[in-house]
Amino acid sequence: MSSTTDLPTELWTKIALDSDPLDVVFLSQTCSSLHATLTDRAVWKAILGNVMRKYGDFIVSYSIDDMTVEALQKAASGPYRWRALLDQSATLDQETAQILPIQTDDKPKMARCPG
Repeated sequence: MSSTTDLPTELWTKIALDSDPLDVVFLSQTCSSLHATLTDRAVWKAILGNVMRKYGDFIVSYSIDDMTVEALQKAASGPYRWRALLDQSATLDQETAQILPIQTDDKPKMARCPG
């Protein structure tokens, strides 16, 4: 059985560049050799560059050259975290719609305007 150390670092870097940023964060937590490879600042600068090309340039709070690895990770995962929040909100809206009463008569009910 082979281990992650049997694969070249360049291959893991290529995998990271082709993956979603949150997946790279989770992958870096699986073992110490991947952690060392996938928490490299240059890797995260490249990942952030890929995200910016994919989603269009967006404003980051700091100069990318001055950002820590953690800040690069947060910036790169921002669009993915935002999408997850939107998906969660859509799921909650669907659940709410299922429990709201449905009007069954033919005539629409008109609300009275305060006045």
